[in-house]
Amino acid sequence: AFEQNGFPMANSFLDYTPGDQTTFKLKRPIGEYVISFADNSSKMTHTIKSVQLKNCALQVGPFSSGTTCTAVIESGDYLSQQDIDDLNDGGEVSLYFLENLQGVLLPGNTDPKKKTPDYISDATKKQRCTYIEVDTEVDTPTAHYESVRYRAYLGQNMTSDFNIRRSTRYYLTLNFDSNMVQEEE
Repeated sequence: AFEQNGFPMANSFLDYTPGDQTTFKLKRPIGEYVISFADNSSKMTHTIKSVQLKNCALQVGPFSSGTTCTAVIESGDYLSQQDIDDLNDGGEVSLYFLENLQGVLLPGNTDPKKKTPDYISDATKKQRCTYIEVDTEVDTPTAHYESVRYRAYLGQNMTSDFNIRRSTRYYLTLNFDSNMVQEEE
């Protein structure tokens, strides 16, 4: 719907006098993740079956300089079947989200594998961090897995920050380079 009808925009006009020649900078209260897929594993083949944002902000302050969400919805934007086909064929697709500024919750962390709620001490914030969930089908030389699920918590970096900002375009490459499936869901 956003692609056909556009996005809501917001701005506040301080010290504006009608008749002044003024340029208005508008900001979208939503952000975008542009997603691509690189299947670099030499011994496994991944086929993406679904991609969805989870724990998404339920509200956003349109005239705010930043919104820390206080309520989330379990399931947010997701890819259509056409998007999934495009992604599996090497294309780029987009997911959209409301701003969710949870902060730097893992200061000092340098391991992307530890950017999970298990390592966040604040019980409330750990339930409000937005993540992407990717369901894949995986073939290895010795086994076939119908449903292997991957999750990545989003933010300004892949180790400690859980802020996703309005009017920002992020790029995320799904790169499954592991040669071993540890657990099937």
